Amino acid sequence: MKPGSVKLLVFHIGLDSPEMSAMEDLNSFGLKEMSKHRNAELNALTSKKLLNLLNGPKHRLIHYGMLKTETGLNNMKRPMGN
Repeated sequence: MKPGSVKLLVFHIGLDSPEMSAMEDLNSFGLKEMSKHRNAELNALTSKKLLNLLNGPKHRLIHYGMLKTETGLNNMKRPMGN
């Protein structure tokens, strides 16, 4: 990653609950036991190790509103090949 570049990361978190266990991934390549994978993502994203890394000087978390304000919609482009 180049310093100052923006990377979009998308997560699908959830709890391993009866409601989530009842859901099925309709993608042919989807993971079985989706609720367990989504709960694992939640655990990883809330881990102290990751939070310490993200709060360090090398990273800055932003949300879409900040990106829109700081970059401007007219300056946002799709990545090459998409």
